[in-house]
Amino acid sequence: MPVTCCSKALRSALTQEDPGWDPFAAATGYHRIAVETIRALTSTHKSRMVLNVQNEGVIDQFGDEDVIEANCEVNNRGPNPIPVGAIPETVLGLMMAVKTFERLTIRAAVECSERLGMTALLANPIVRDWEIARMLTSQFWAP
Repeated sequence: MPVTCCSKALRSALTQEDPGWDPFAAATGYHRIAVETIRALTSTHKSRMVLNVQNEGVIDQFGDEDVIEANCEVNNRGPNPIPVGAIPETVLGLMMAVKTFERLTIRAAVECSERLGMTALLANPIVRDWEIARMLTSQFWAP
């Protein structure tokens, strides 16, 4: 059933017809990153790309087990993250807030904890409001 918004009838993307375009012809998108990564992983030539990898000392202030988005050189030996070192104080606070949100979200999922889910959303720099966090979390845990 279409929803009306700003005088336009909106439909779910899941019920629309195939747009008829080739997703691999696009210059951006996750599918493109996946294809480029597969190409790099099967080549002896190093390609540079941004990937999600374990930190393992790339960013000083994060734990080795943390997953980070980093510039990497990639070839058939795998991704090799380029060390960053210490993050400047001007952006460290935001990065740590997002990483705290990610860590708490993982714990909430593993422990099936609605309370940890609310705490995670409270730590998220976009949410940062207990009532909004409670409302969003209650929707996740709704039957």
